[in-house]
Amino acid sequence: MVARGRILAEADPTQVEVAEGYIREGISLAEKIKAKPFTAHGYLFLREVLEIASRREEALESLKKAEEMYL
Repeated sequence: MVARGRILAEADPTQVEVAEGYIREGISLAEKIKAKPFTAHGYLFLREVLEIASRREEALESLKKAEEMYL
């Protein structure tokens, strides 16, 4: 789901909201199965999508979440 969202956002920036939904769904699934590396990657890709949407504050929060998971 995360990869699908990332690809969609890069291919068609007008579909950022749909892409964000895919990524958030992927993050949720990764959290449920406690797959920390996949969750962290999801937050990194979410940051990219939020940047495309010019939602910089949210993008920064997403980056911080990812960073915390990598430490």
